[in-house]
Amino acid sequence: MLVCWALLGGTVEGLLRPRGRALAVVSAIVVADLLFGLFHYAHSAPFNQLSMVPRLVGRRCTTAREALENAWKVA
Repeated sequence: MLVCWALLGGTVEGLLRPRGRALAVVSAIVVADLLFGLFHYAHSAPFNQLSMVPRLVGRRCTTAREALENAWKVA
């Protein structure tokens, strides 16, 4: 499952890289997070409740912050 979100985020980042690193990384995080929330809403009980989707996306955004900080260190 993690590989799916990493590939999705990496693809979005790769496609947007020519427009700037910051835009690419932030867009990849946002797209992967929103689709992660949508996936859980569509497929996984008890996470398929509207009240759970913002929690899942919020937690995912929090952990994605680490990835963003690491991306800046590599540059």
